[in-house]
Amino acid sequence: MVSAGVSEDVAWGIADSITNGEMPRPTTETGGYIYKCDLTTGEMERLYTAEKGVAFRMAIEFEGNIYFGSFSSATGAENDILKIDSEDNITKVFTSRNGASLRAA
Repeated sequence: MVSAGVSEDVAWGIADSITNGEMPRPTTETGGYIYKCDLTTGEMERLYTAEKGVAFRMAIEFEGNIYFGSFSSATGAENDILKIDSEDNITKVFTSRNGASLRAA
């Protein structure tokens, strides 16, 4: 939203109203988060926290599972593809130190 001209304060106000204020602000102290949102109740649950400096750049649903691709530009950092199944089990299905991408998906 910010890149479209909405102020950061307004963008976070919208995010807070959608997530009941449960979405934390970006930080460099932790890695990216993966959340699960109950669309009926609006409740948010954190399923996964990546290592410091690792973010998530993409996600795709495939055969009933959701795959998330992580990214870190830090030297030697792992870039993973994580699979989350219908029971919220998280499995690393691919790890690379040279990047990992789902963009072509």
